[in-house]
Parts: sequence; structure tokens; C-alpha cells
Amino acid sequence: MSKKTIPSNIFSPIKHRYSLALREIDAEEPDILDVGGYTSRKAIADDFFNSLKYTSLNIGTAWYQDVFADFQYDGLNIPFADKSFGYVISVDVLEHIPKENRLHVISEMVRVAVKRTIVVTPFRTLNVETDESYILDICKRYDITPPPSLVEHEFYGLPILQDIKEYVSLLKGTFKYATFKKDYWYLQTTMLWNTISLNGKSEDINRKVQDFQEKQLEQQPYPKDEKDAYRCVLIFDK
Repeated sequence: MSKKTIPSNIFSPIKHRYSLALREIDAEEPDILDVGGYTSRKAIADDFFNSLKYTSLNIGTAWYQDVFADFQYDGLNIPFADKSFGYVISVDVLEHIPKENRLHVISEMVRVAVKRTIVVTPFRTLNVETDESYILDICKRYDITPPPSLVEHEFYGLPILQDIKEYVSLLKGTFKYATFKKDYWYLQTTMLWNTISLNGKSEDINRKVQDFQEKQLEQQPYPKDEKDAYRCVLIFDK
């Protein structure tokens, strides 16, 4: 293999993680701001509501293709007035923000929401190695280009559960565990091993694995314990 020229072809179950936020919206025609989203994500939200107004806000384009947001911002201060949107969601974004800015960014989301803010984020427990570290190690060992998202996870660090509980307490919210960790990472790792064993020719089969994982995750209940969960859902009501 040529060094670091083969993409890992690990495809995240996007619909699943968005469903964790969208199912917390109790309106038939909501006005949603998606912080960290892209215009393409509206197609996912369309399946949940009769109609909706969807606005995406991001710091730039997507990693994998030219996918744009409706508005760009500095990643810190949301450029809208107080109570500008009925609902504000943020899906797997918190881990791409420097730790010292996370509480401020959540506060900004709460500020511009009228009814509810929903933040979906992966998390880690202190002093426990993450599955992301294992994936990155395998990519390095086999000269595979790692997923950019996981590189940022490693760089900024997944939110620690203790910090998440502090955010929820300070902003008077609630949270629940989501996404069974083992089931999620077993299939994500399968995609990487497919890429290695097929010498990079794994996109088609890994897309099928992605579709299977979407269906599998949507059939599962929420985890009840932190040791079983990869994500959690933070909810802040006005």
C-alpha cells in the first residue's frame, strides 16, 4: 500500500445520531437551527416532520465533499439574536470544540432557542482508553488515512462524562445515555478491517454495513448505564 493514500472508508450512521436529537422535538412543523450541520442534513429531518424550517450553521464545508451550511460562524458565538429559533440542535459537534469553549457554545445554543436545545455528543469516562484510539492505531499500523472526525476527537478529546454532568447542572438541563457502545464500534471497526483486507476497495460493502448499522441502532432502546453508552443526549428547556 502507498503510505496513507487509502481512505479508511468508515461511514458513520448519520441518520441514527440525528434521530437522537430530532425525536426530542415535540412539534409537527418546527423551526430548527442545526449548529454544526449542513444543508444536506435537512433531508434527514424531513422524514421526521410534516414540514419544517431548517437552518444550518457551521464553521466551513464538510470534510468529504463540498457540502455547505446556510450560515458560517466563528465556532464560538452564534450570530443570531436571543430566541431566534424554536429549536436548536447540535449533533456530534461538541467533541470538535476546544474543551474550554464547550460550555459557552452550549450556552449560546440555549440563548437563541425559544423552546428547547438538544445536544447529542459522544463522551468518555476519565482514564479509560477510547475506541477512537484503537481505530487510529490500526490506521497508523496499516498506513490507512484515518477518518478526519476521529483525528479531531483525539486532538480535542471527547467530552468527559463528569464535565457533561456539570454543563447540564449549570444550565438546568437533563441528559440520557444513547447508542450502545459495543454494537456501534464493532461495526465501525468491521468497516476498517474490510478496507485493509480488500486493499481499499471497500466502499460498496461498507456502505451496506452502514445501512445495516442504521437499522440496527434504530431498533435498540437507550442504554441505562454509562459503561454501555457511546453517546448521550443533553436537553435544555426554556
